[in-house]
Amino acid sequence: MMRTEEHPLLSCEDIMGLLRHFLPAAAVTPDDVLRQLELGHRKRRSSMDFAAGSQVPLKGTPE
Repeated sequence: MMRTEEHPLLSCEDIMGLLRHFLPAAAVTPDDVLRQLELGHRKRRSSMDFAAGSQVPLKGTPE
């Protein structure tokens, strides 16, 4: 990064502000938000189901 001696300690908030300024904004509609929430929910459910199915019971415990 250029000018590191002028800005040696950037906070997370500083970096987020820079990203908000320099990155293009996505066109987001309410339907887009709901679609993203649904996709995240499906991915989390799939991950939880996979993890539950791949657990090995401890010896001496009921399954």
